[in-house]
Amino acid sequence: MQKYQGKGYCGVDKIGRPVYIEKSGLMKPDKLWEVIDEPTLVRNFMQLYEEVIKLHFYACSLLAKKQIFHTYSILDMTGFSVSMMNKRVKNLV
Repeated sequence: MQKYQGKGYCGVDKIGRPVYIEKSGLMKPDKLWEVIDEPTLVRNFMQLYEEVIKLHFYACSLLAKKQIFHTYSILDMTGFSVSMMNKRVKNLV
């Protein structure tokens, strides 16, 4: 699944929040839906966020010496088109 989604955490910003980068233009929805179903994808997102709460926020709070409970997100839409998502929407209807 990670092969078809360009996303992840990469360092911290200047006030100590974890930086999340998602490159939506690199996403390959047709390939993604071949290897995963919707409930598994939702479970994956929930597990990722639990990891952020338990690990990233804790580590960032220790480093910043204050409580960190937000992320800094960068959404790179280079190469993204709405037609990439239309295929899945048509399949759901």
